[in-house]
Amino acid sequence: MRKSNFESFIRFGGSRALVQKPFGSPHLERKQDSQEAEGAVVEWILDVWSNHYGAVVQSILKTTPFEFSPAKLAYLDQASLRVDAEMVVLAAMEAEGFDLSSAEGERRAVMVLTNFLNQALQKAMGIRFYVWTTHHDTRVRDSHAERDGKIFRWDSPPESGHPAEDFGCRCYAHPLGIEGYWERVSEGVIAYKALALEPEENVDHMYLDSKSNVTVGIGTFLPNAAAAAALAFRRNVTEDLASEDQKTTEYDLLDAMTNDGNFTAAHYAQFTNLHLRWDEKKRLVGDHMREIFDALLGLFPYFGNYPQSVQIALWDMAYNLGVDGLSGKFPNFCLSIQDEDWATAALESHRTGIGEERNDHIRDLFLEAADEAAAAEEGNSADSEGE
Repeated sequence: MRKSNFESFIRFGGSRALVQKPFGSPHLERKQDSQEAEGAVVEWILDVWSNHYGAVVQSILKTTPFEFSPAKLAYLDQASLRVDAEMVVLAAMEAEGFDLSSAEGERRAVMVLTNFLNQALQKAMGIRFYVWTTHHDTRVRDSHAERDGKIFRWDSPPESGHPAEDFGCRCYAHPLGIEGYWERVSEGVIAYKALALEPEENVDHMYLDSKSNVTVGIGTFLPNAAAAAALAFRRNVTEDLASEDQKTTEYDLLDAMTNDGNFTAAHYAQFTNLHLRWDEKKRLVGDHMREIFDALLGLFPYFGNYPQSVQIALWDMAYNLGVDGLSGKFPNFCLSIQDEDWATAALESHRTGIGEERNDHIRDLFLEAADEAAAAEEGNSADSEGE
């Protein structure tokens, strides 16, 4: 086991200052003059370690949807982690003035240890996000109540730190994986699917896009005949499901053509005998949204905290431009989103190559969010003045 400067300190005592980095926060200076307190913490940690370590692991693994794996924990050095836990508990004891001699002090130590393990184990499992959760009682400070239910990142702590790092904080970080995140934004996903299926670009037959790629629906690229054959195309006349040969033949016919940019999707209807029903097109939209979701979170990690109107508008732009296209062609827009400046986002959201009605609708979604934010700010100011 490695020997940290903290381990040497607690083993050999002394009155010197100890500098460490608890919870990944900025370095804090901690000084413990009482070897008795240090020894008590070490003994207490050794006594409760296995139960609390296992309990935290299980609480993470049982978070729905069940998407987390303990595999990476096999490489975690528990001995070193325990030394760091001792330092964190000692630092909290000194800062907050509690000890292990009372039930209340031990409860606080348990909370500090549990939250330390929760953060360390989530990071070890590769979990990037968590949901800030309070106790929902009158003891919760206002600044933490504002964070309740919101998404945060382990690599970007908010002011005053992650849950339980602030003085006396009782908050907890519930792990949030990519599938859990996807579930959290499901209402916006459903709302965008309905919006996406409205425009003229929503085509039920195969066609060529401006780059001569065989496409269907809202820009779903079909790279080969097998991709077309995998979809539930139906015959126009009978509504029967088309055979694999029929789908392949139609794909090959269009793939042999060239679009010089002058033909719209409707032009290719005359060459097709097959179509997709609305439900199948809706599924394709959802599949594509899920495909780009990880990249979208890379650009906007707090996407799930945005108003639903903003989420819908961002889906439209990311779906239309691609996430790389959105970040590359609309840098000012992306900065305004990251700053949660919805009014500026409305101004910067205008695109070429789509109808003005669509542009206006997306602009209005951002303006709706800006108006709601302004009203909330005005309400908060009125409350402050009343106090």
